[in-house]
Amino acid sequence: MVVDISSGPFKTTIRELWLPGAINGVNLPASKHNGHALTLTGAAKRTTADGVHFTGAATSNIVVAAAAGQNLQQAFAITIRFKLDATFAAGAAADQYLFTKRLDANNWIDVWLENLDGKLYWRQGDGVGGNQFTLTSTTVSWTAGVWYIITVSLTNTPTQRMIVNNVVEDTDVAAAVATPNGGDMIIGNSAAAGAIGLVGVISWVVIGVGTTAATALTAAEETDLSRGIAPATAKVQYLFTMDEGRGLTANDRGSAGGNGTIGAACTWTFGRVRQPCLSLDGINDYASSGVFGNPSLSPQTIIWVGKMKSTYSSLAIGDVRFFRFHQDANNMFTLVYSSGVNRIRAQAFSQGVTNSVVDYAYTPSIDDYVVFILTLLADNMLTFYHNGSSVGVSAGGGLPIQLINPQMFVGRSSAAIEYDVSKPLLIGLFGQVFSARQALEYSRFLDKIFNLGIGI
Repeated sequence: MVVDISSGPFKTTIRELWLPGAINGVNLPASKHNGHALTLTGAAKRTTADGVHFTGAATSNIVVAAAAGQNLQQAFAITIRFKLDATFAAGAAADQYLFTKRLDANNWIDVWLENLDGKLYWRQGDGVGGNQFTLTSTTVSWTAGVWYIITVSLTNTPTQRMIVNNVVEDTDVAAAVATPNGGDMIIGNSAAAGAIGLVGVISWVVIGVGTTAATALTAAEETDLSRGIAPATAKVQYLFTMDEGRGLTANDRGSAGGNGTIGAACTWTFGRVRQPCLSLDGINDYASSGVFGNPSLSPQTIIWVGKMKSTYSSLAIGDVRFFRFHQDANNMFTLVYSSGVNRIRAQAFSQGVTNSVVDYAYTPSIDDYVVFILTLLADNMLTFYHNGSSVGVSAGGGLPIQLINPQMFVGRSSAAIEYDVSKPLLIGLFGQVFSARQALEYSRFLDKIFNLGIGI
């Protein structure tokens, strides 16, 4: 769907506008005449797809080809976000596999839902015909249409763990043998041509492998995974954002570079929103402009429309930056999740002074759509709107903000830190300060043209 915002609810001056549908390779051209392009680093043009739908059939799977980095590893962890088509509990018609890596009958690691008792199982073969460990969930019923995030891990320290929605449901202290020395990784089924597969949707998969237990996940990293944030690059060999929205490739955005091949029985699934977006992985992706070279853009309004991919709540990773529009560290206008106060923060610096701060206590659900509007007057009075409603005002004062020769960074700070994971659908700079009524009207307009379903 092509979005045209030129017919907005009232006349306004658009200074800069970026719509991800215009992305061409690593270039996001400005969506207005004489605007400034963004350059993508790692970030990519993707869609608002909810993930890949699996049917349980023999060709319903994602196959990640066997590679040396997967094999004979002393630490392994996989996080999967999924929802089922039908409620699964004891007495279900069949097991449903979420993941397997299998060399032969004695060497394997499996993650599945067991129809005998309704539990999630995490099991490893010991190489000689037995089970090295078996972990089971305390959860025994999995509700249809509800998203779950599970993390399972093994190490030789020894520690084996099973986490469901950030609750540790089972552990084991058996010294796990290394991962199988061969065999593809199969997501969503029991084998490359299996028929014991998931019937539902997988939207996100993060896999970490390592030669020593020191590369295993920390408890803080496990918690962040349950909130949609992957750990640092060194612990993410495979990351599938499942937002391509078309084709038969699930692109790996981790360090291994091992894409997955999507089986013929799988399909891409969308909710009500079918839009291109700027896809960020939360590890090292961002977009940035060059120096604008135009005069001060204050006063102004900045709009960010997107699909939230984290809960932004008690994140151990630290701050996460939606955007930073700045001349330098002393003069900037930014939207960030601030871990120090555990709030989403709108903030303006002017000539070295923090003039305006609005901290917003907001914990979205993953996949929520939002319209954020920030307005900044010349005297640094800042107002933060969420879906058309003001959530805070800072009186400002002090010296005027200077935004001469500014730059825009999307998805991280101006330094290589604070990487975001959510998916912008629109970022715009407007040459006037919206009133409360205008912020409401424009939020309704954006809700309608993007079909977000917010109901503003």
